[in-house]
Amino acid sequence: MNRHSQPSRTKAPQPARRQRGSIVVYLALALVVFGVMAMAGAGRFGASIMGVSTPNCATQARLMAESGVRYATARLRTATDQAALTALIAALNGQTYTVDATKGLKFTLTVTASGAGAAQVSAQGSACGGVTALPTTSTQASAAGGVNVPAVNSGPIDFSNVANDFFRTTDLQSSSPISVDPATKSISFGLLEQKQNAAAIWYSGNATGCVDGNCTMTYGLRAYFDVLWTANSYADGLVFGILSGETNKLDAVGGTKTQGELMGWGGPGTSGFGIRPPKIGLEFDTYHNDCSSSLTSAGSRCDDSNNYDHLAYVFWGSQADYSSGGTNYGPTYDDNRHGAGAGNASEPISLANPDGLGSGRFGYYYGTYSEWLKGKASYPAIAPVKYAIRYELSRIGKVNSEGNSPYVLKTWVRSGAVTSPYNDVTANYTAAAPDILRVIHLTPALHAQMAKILFGWSEATGDSTQKLTVSNFNLMFKKTADTLTIPGDYVSYWNMNAGTVVDANTTNHNDGSIIGTVTVETPPNYSYGKALGFSGDTGRVSINDSNSLDLTSQGTIAAWIYPTTLGTAADNTYVLHKGHSSSTNSNNNQEAYSLRISSENKLELMIRDNSGSLVVESAALPAVNRWYHVVAQWDSDVMVIYINGMLSNINTKPTNRAARATTGRLILGARHTSGGGPYYGFNGYIDEVYIYNRLLTAEEIAAMSLMP
Repeated sequence: MNRHSQPSRTKAPQPARRQRGSIVVYLALALVVFGVMAMAGAGRFGASIMGVSTPNCATQARLMAESGVRYATARLRTATDQAALTALIAALNGQTYTVDATKGLKFTLTVTASGAGAAQVSAQGSACGGVTALPTTSTQASAAGGVNVPAVNSGPIDFSNVANDFFRTTDLQSSSPISVDPATKSISFGLLEQKQNAAAIWYSGNATGCVDGNCTMTYGLRAYFDVLWTANSYADGLVFGILSGETNKLDAVGGTKTQGELMGWGGPGTSGFGIRPPKIGLEFDTYHNDCSSSLTSAGSRCDDSNNYDHLAYVFWGSQADYSSGGTNYGPTYDDNRHGAGAGNASEPISLANPDGLGSGRFGYYYGTYSEWLKGKASYPAIAPVKYAIRYELSRIGKVNSEGNSPYVLKTWVRSGAVTSPYNDVTANYTAAAPDILRVIHLTPALHAQMAKILFGWSEATGDSTQKLTVSNFNLMFKKTADTLTIPGDYVSYWNMNAGTVVDANTTNHNDGSIIGTVTVETPPNYSYGKALGFSGDTGRVSINDSNSLDLTSQGTIAAWIYPTTLGTAADNTYVLHKGHSSSTNSNNNQEAYSLRISSENKLELMIRDNSGSLVVESAALPAVNRWYHVVAQWDSDVMVIYINGMLSNINTKPTNRAARATTGRLILGARHTSGGGPYYGFNGYIDEVYIYNRLLTAEEIAAMSLMP
C-alpha cells in the first residue's frame, strides 16, 4: 500500500431519490469552499434545477447569497497580515460573480472592515433570470457573515498563549499523556503512572504566515526551547518535528502501545497512517534499542551499541510496505529506525553514529555518560538537568546537478542557563559550530510539499514511563535564504579556465602543467564556464610535489567531473593521484592518496601508508555524459564520499591510519607512474578541483555542489 493512499471504502446502496433544491444547496455549499470552482459546480447543479417546470427561485437565490458569503470569507482568511486583509477587502467589495448568466445565477458582495483584523461580509443572491417562476417565489435573497483574521505577530511564535495555540492529537488510551500549563507557559509530556501511550501536539495558531497551524516555510526556521526530564523518568523519548502541511493534518500522530521507541513519530498511530512524509524530526531518545529484524517488535531501532541517550535526525525510513507473517503493516514502522531509508533525495537515511563518536557530525549525538539527557550520571538520578536546545533549518534556494534541494539542519545543546544570542531566534547563531549537523536533499516534489508545514512534538512510552517538560519555546521563520559559501582556506584550487593550470592559492602556488593532449573547452550543460577535457592516456596535468600537498592525517578532495565513458576500462581511471606508482613494487612506491573511478563505475578514495592501503567506494555512478560533484575526505576515524552534495558512503575502519607524505607529483586526470605508464587516464571533463588539509563540513560540501 502506498503510504499516501487510504483503503477504499464502499457505501451500502441507497434508495434512489429525486434531486430537489435542498440537496443541491448542500452540494453547492460544500463546493464553494474551493473558491471559483464552486461557481462551475453550482452552475451544473443549477442546470438540473432549471430543468423542472417551476423552479424554486427563493432556494436558488439563497444558495447564491450563502455561497457568496462563504466564498468571500474563504478568500479573506488567506490574509496573513492587516495589509493583506485590507487589500482583499478592497478587491472583493462591490464585485458581482456570475455563475450562469443564462440561468440568472449570481451574487454581489459587500465587504467592509470592522476593526483590526476583522471584516464584515454580506451578499445579495439572484436566481431565475429569464425564466417563468411561481408567482409566490422571490428571485432575490441576502446573507451575511463576518471573519476575524487573528492579530498578526511579526515576532517569534512562543508559548504565551499555549492553551489555545497548540492542538493535542488523540492518544492510544483516551487519556492524553500531554498537558499544557498556561501559568508556566510550558508543555508536559508523559505521566509517571502511565505506560503504553503515544500522542503529539502541534502548533495550531495563526501567526504570520500560518492558518490554523499550517505555516508557510519559504527559507527555513529557527527554534529554541528548554527541555527537562523529571526524576525517575525513564523512557522512551520525544521528537521535535517539522512535517509537511500538504500531506498531514493536525491530528497526525504515530505510535503503538507495544513500541514506545516509535516515540509517536513512527508507526500507524490512531489513524492507521501515522505521520506522512516528508517530515524532519529531531529525536531525544532515552532508551537503547537494538536492531531486531522485526520492525513491529520492541528493540528494532538500531541505536548505537554504546547504550547512551542520544539526539539524532530522523525522517521517514523506507516508503515500501513492511510485511510479516502474511500481514501488511504499511511503511511507517521504520520512520525513526537508524539506517532506514535509501539515502537519496526520496528517502533520506536516518544515520546511526557512523563515526562511533556521537560527535554529531553525521546527525547523531550523545553526551559523556549513558543517561545524560535524564541527568543520571549513575542510577538512580543524581539531579535532573535542563537542556537548552537551539535548532535551525535552512531551505537553500539553489539545487544540485540532479535538481534536488538541500536542507541544512543544525542543533546546539547546552545545559543550564543561556543568554542571547544563543536563545535569540531572530538571527542565525554563529558564535559556535552546531553540536549536530546534517544536510539532506529532497526531490522537487518533496521540496514543494515542505513549503507548508506543521511543527510541534510527539512522544511515547512502552513498558516504561517518562515525564518531561518543554518550556521557553520560541520559533521564527527565516525571512531570507541563507547563502552557502565555498570555504576559502583551501591548500590549492584549480579552476581550469586557461591553457595553463594555475593554482588560485598564491601562497602555495601549486601550478600545473599540461602534458600531452588536454583541451580547454566549454562543456555541455554546464554553468561554470570552461573545463579541461581528457581523453584517456593521451594527456594529463602534472603538479610538482610540495609539502602543502602532503595531506596526511586528514584531507578533502573536491571536483566536478563529467565522464564520457564508464565500465570499459580494465582498471581504475583516475581523477586525481598523489605520489607515483610502480608495477614492480608491492607497496606501490610513493603512492599517497587518489580519487578514481573503478572498473565497476564506483568512485573510490584510496589512502596509503607503509602498512598498505584503505579504500572507500561510492555507489555506482549511474550514467555517462552528465555532471557529478564529487567529494572525498578522510581522517583517523572515517573515510567518506559525497556525490552531488549527498553522503554516498562511509568507511569507519581507518584505525588511526593516515596518508603518507611523499615526494611524488600530484596528477589530475591520470596517475603518475615510475615506469612511464599506463596512466589510466580519465575520459571526459574535470573542473573546479579543490584540495583542503582538513575535513569540510556537510554544509560546506553542499555549498560546493550547488549549480550556479
